[in-house]
Amino acid sequence: MLRMIVIDDEQLIRNGLTTYLDWEALGIEISAVCANGQEGLEAIRAFAPEIVLADISMPVMDGVTLLKESRKEGFAGQFIFISSYSEFRYAQEAVKYGAFEYLLKPLEAPVLEDCVRRCVSHIHSLPAPAHPQWDWALANVFFKEALMGAAHAEASLQAMLDRQELFYKSPSLAIGVWNEPPASQAAARQKLFAFLPPHCAASLLSDEGDAQALLRDFPEASWHIRPCGAKLHTHICQTLLSLWLARRGETDGALPLSPDAWQNELAALAEKALASGASLAACRELCREALDGLFSQVSRISFVGAGRRQALSLPLQHTENATNVYDLFEGVRAAGLRLLEGLHADGAVSPYTRKALAIIESQYGQSLSLGSIARSLGVSKSHLSATFKADMGCTFSDYLFEYRMKVAKALLEEGRYKIYEIGEKVGYPDMAQFSKRFKQYYSISPRDMQKIL
Repeated sequence: MLRMIVIDDEQLIRNGLTTYLDWEALGIEISAVCANGQEGLEAIRAFAPEIVLADISMPVMDGVTLLKESRKEGFAGQFIFISSYSEFRYAQEAVKYGAFEYLLKPLEAPVLEDCVRRCVSHIHSLPAPAHPQWDWALANVFFKEALMGAAHAEASLQAMLDRQELFYKSPSLAIGVWNEPPASQAAARQKLFAFLPPHCAASLLSDEGDAQALLRDFPEASWHIRPCGAKLHTHICQTLLSLWLARRGETDGALPLSPDAWQNELAALAEKALASGASLAACRELCREALDGLFSQVSRISFVGAGRRQALSLPLQHTENATNVYDLFEGVRAAGLRLLEGLHADGAVSPYTRKALAIIESQYGQSLSLGSIARSLGVSKSHLSATFKADMGCTFSDYLFEYRMKVAKALLEEGRYKIYEIGEKVGYPDMAQFSKRFKQYYSISPRDMQKIL
């Protein structure tokens, strides 16, 4: 059977072409169906088809550019282009670059079948090509992209492996973690290997010999080798989340805004991601939200100058740069700890104010007063009042009111609670009083705000 890929940017036409003729009777199997020239080029690299049936005018990469690029890479398969009358000169250019034929729209089945039969006959008349050399460099590109969840990469890699029957009958995935990145020269001796900087790497192994070579070349890493039954991206996310959790111990009774509380929060997120089979992108969103929330808390109780705010916002960028979930969680953990360390630096609020803020954050829905908090902290009401105002620039009651209103608005945006339930959650069991206070702060009632959210 000859392999063929179909490329067209219109889904109906793509689907139609796959059933337009009895391809099996023509001795053809359709290896891939692509939506543009770039996807088509990746499919050509992966499947090495004998025939490419493609529209000549496509987004991302047009048919002629696809033909030129594939020829540069040594692809010798036959191109059959489909074009409209307005694209006639364009199609002629494709023929100059070695296209087998171009067919005009609207495409008729007998015309397409005749063209394909002639193309098949032409292919069979050609001398048998030499067996293509195995391209480890390209396979490694696909391997790393598949580990990071790139679309089409895993299918392209698998197609390459399927054509190499001597390799990877029952592949295993080795995942390594280290504290300091090793010298990269050893990676050149591995068949399929990818660094996921700064602390991780992965290798696809065919047999025990590959495993022994890997352990010998990278003795400083802690390797975890297991059969690769799932998709590569899912497999590595699950393994790295488990490894990261194994290094994080839980601390009971951690106070809000403490290093232990922050690490416990991240561990809970990692367990959630592990249980749900989350991808790197999904973990990124979880970590971004957690780090953003911590940033908001720290910003409220740290010096709020422009330079300090800019410095605090920098760790948020880490979620965009991590190449794997292990380093994502490790980097976000470290970034959060750096944020919390800033609370003890010059310019941060006093210990009493910090403790009062932590109580507000954890108990805002309860009946709170400056006096009750002062008693719990073992300090006079007047001293706490003066300290709080000096640190925060507002009174305790004003801060508590503002905090409750912001939480109330966030709950309204969620759309899961009734207005009286939100009032109860933020410390106003009397709905009338809650509505009055909400309108005092936002100049609009909670019911009216709910309508526009």
